[in-house]
Amino acid sequence: MKPVRFFTPENLQIVKRLVSRYPPGRERASLIPLLDLAQRQHGTWIPPSAMHEIANATNLSFEQVHSLVLAYPTSFQWRPCAPQLRICDSWMCCQKAKQRENGIYEAAQSLVSQYGVEVKTTECLGACYGAPAFWFNDKIHTDATKESIKQVISKEFSK
Repeated sequence: MKPVRFFTPENLQIVKRLVSRYPPGRERASLIPLLDLAQRQHGTWIPPSAMHEIANATNLSFEQVHSLVLAYPTSFQWRPCAPQLRICDSWMCCQKAKQRENGIYEAAQSLVSQYGVEVKTTECLGACYGAPAFWFNDKIHTDATKESIKQVISKEFSK
């Protein structure tokens, strides 16, 4: 009986590319991106079949992969279904937002009821050059204004 593959053929190509970025013996470095890919494909949590496949691809044991999943429970054991919007609340972003009096957090909160977006603040996004910044759908947006936040979110939901 042939084992059932977890990854789709397209994602299996991505797995191979990710693992090939690292020299032999250092495949472990690709675990976080591989677990993220598995979670995106599955939707919420990472099933054992994905952990087995990742273990095989990285020449690690199932237990080693599983221990990483257990070490980051908020990241890999369950992912919220609502889209995530994170607004940087580091010193630089807060100061720039106050200077501009742009009310980006209030604008983001107004999107909660309209689009079902989960809005939270986060520590530094590393985009101080374009403060204030926010993160949505794995992309950091800089020079945030009420209008830019609404534009990014509405563009995403109009697809």
